Amino acid sequence: MKRSRNSSIPVIVLGLIFFVFNNNSFSQEKSKEFTQAQLYDDIASLFETLETIHPDLYFYTPKDSIDVLIEQAKAKITDPMTALDFWKLMGPVVAKLGDGHTGLYFPRKSYYMYLDSSNVIFPFEVVVRDNKVFVSKNYSADSLLNPNTEILEINGMAMNFLLNEIRKYQWGERQSFIDLKTGLNFNTYLWMLYGESTNFDLRFVSSTNNQTYVKNVPGIIFDSYRRAKQKDNTEDRDFWFYQVADQKIGVIEFNSMRRGGDFKNFLDSTFRAIQSDSISDLIIDIRKNGGGNSSLVVSLFSYFNTKPYTQATQMDVKISRQARKQFRKMIFKWYTYPLYPVTLFFNETRPILWGKKGKVVSFHEQPETHKIREPFFNGDVYLLTSPNTFSSANILAAVFKCYDMGTIIGEETGGVTIAFGDLIYFSLPNTGLPGICSYKKFYHPCGNPDNRGVIPDTEVIPDPEDLKDNRDTVLEFTIETILEKR
Repeated sequence: MKRSRNSSIPVIVLGLIFFVFNNNSFSQEKSKEFTQAQLYDDIASLFETLETIHPDLYFYTPKDSIDVLIEQAKAKITDPMTALDFWKLMGPVVAKLGDGHTGLYFPRKSYYMYLDSSNVIFPFEVVVRDNKVFVSKNYSADSLLNPNTEILEINGMAMNFLLNEIRKYQWGERQSFIDLKTGLNFNTYLWMLYGESTNFDLRFVSSTNNQTYVKNVPGIIFDSYRRAKQKDNTEDRDFWFYQVADQKIGVIEFNSMRRGGDFKNFLDSTFRAIQSDSISDLIIDIRKNGGGNSSLVVSLFSYFNTKPYTQATQMDVKISRQARKQFRKMIFKWYTYPLYPVTLFFNETRPILWGKKGKVVSFHEQPETHKIREPFFNGDVYLLTSPNTFSSANILAAVFKCYDMGTIIGEETGGVTIAFGDLIYFSLPNTGLPGICSYKKFYHPCGNPDNRGVIPDTEVIPDPEDLKDNRDTVLEFTIETILEKR
């Protein structure tokens, strides 16, 4: 087909229009300001919503303490503010509530627009260990900043100061989980709190030679960062299976509790492979699993567990307009609404859909036998956990341990065994900042009110030095343990 020499001009023009529009939108979004009255209204709406929905909002931090923080934040609103500046004030106040499922999100639109305009970000991924920050992945051209390099200072700011500032915005019950999120979100919060930077003045102790350096390092364009991340596409997989060569050991990497239908198909093919290849020991790795749909726990256990169990011995539900609306969406389609009055006759639905708003109702569960699926696995099962094991993944670990389904190896989980959860989403009326709030409290089997996670049978804590050598010492230890038992 003949192509005109000028056929690419419309594409270029459209691209230019998009670029100008996108950058104008970013500038407008970033600079739009809200009056003191609007921001005060958002604060009132925020805490009215949280107090209405949450079953025990001030469980971790007393209301008096939160009220002081609110008044301190309000005192700083003397002039109009952007949504980002307002979030900088209120994000730490909500995070101080201490519930890992309740928080105020930053204005993501501003950040995504910034990234889409081909801007640069901090060229490293980091982990937080023992109040120190180490490089976990280096996307710069400087080999002195390889994994396990300790960063001491960024743009004149000491790392202790930066850590404490970013930690204020992380929601969570346990410090290990807060530190994990601080590392995962470090690049985003560096931009959110301190603005754009094309270069970064760093002081660091290089893992290459243990010497201290001061260097100016260019940032990385986000598209380049994204392409580099995509090279290791396993990070984006929700679940997959592989075998340890010549050892009859299988490993299920289970990183996210979503895509339930696909997960069932994955389990079917995986356990058929386990059977056909005579796998004798199975490792289930949930160290990167931050949760999702807890029904996937039942699907997984059905292939190797015959014991009766429950995921929660007690569940408390706060009745509110928002919870009622969410519950209706879960159990009704538009064409089944005429059946709504029938819910009055069921113990599971009557309290929530017909009970008094503001009341907390409790449901109790006994362990029950679940369906067993074939091919059933009769070998030993090992579960790997970390501070990133949270929410529904934390439930998996709690049930696994309480009912003695196998051996847990690794680190204490990031979630707790008596936890708030199940989310209701909301947004503030003026700034539009989005947030989430728990409306249930779960008492997981063998749970304790000690603010501890699920404690492994054998604790193995990775050393930052292992980052440099790309070693997985937890997995190595587990494989060695299996081989020693044979």
